[in-house]
Amino acid sequence: MKLSQKYIDNGEYYKLRDRYHLVLQSQSGSWMKCGNKETLMHEGELWWFDNKQPHEAFNPSEEWRTHIIFDVLPPG
Repeated sequence: MKLSQKYIDNGEYYKLRDRYHLVLQSQSGSWMKCGNKETLMHEGELWWFDNKQPHEAFNPSEEWRTHIIFDVLPPG
C-alpha cells in the first residue's frame, strides 16, 4: 500500500466549509495525518478534520475502504 501525497484543499469553496469523513467500511482502519496529528478511523465513526492543513491518508488493508466525505457550511 502507498501513502497518498500530502495536499491542502485550497480555494474559496474550502475556506467556508468544514470537511467530514463517515467511515462505512475499513477493515483495518484508515490512517490519516492532518497537520501534526495522526488518527486511525474505524467503521461507524464520523470524523471532522481541518482540510486546510497539509493532510495525507493511507489504507493499511488489502480490502476496500469506503468513506462518505462531505462538506458542511458552519452556522453563522
